[in-house]
Amino acid sequence: MTRPVTALKLCRYCNSQMFWTITERGKWMPVDIEGDERGNTLLTMRGGVMYSETLPYPPPAEHVDSCRHQSHSYTCTKPEKRP
Repeated sequence: MTRPVTALKLCRYCNSQMFWTITERGKWMPVDIEGDERGNTLLTMRGGVMYSETLPYPPPAEHVDSCRHQSHSYTCTKPEKRP
């Protein structure tokens, strides 16, 4: 099943907006919608589905000025679990 690119979701832990993307390995990954110059993820849309590509660090010269994003799993401010 594919999710449309327009399906912005809210994180259930921190309430931030994010996209669900498909990685190079075919797994679903949440990605922050805001671009981040420190990000290592490029987004591309194919057939109405958002795909993510992970870049090495530092990014190759051709991607230095690209709009990069962060995985939401990395940036989430998930609150501590309560007993």
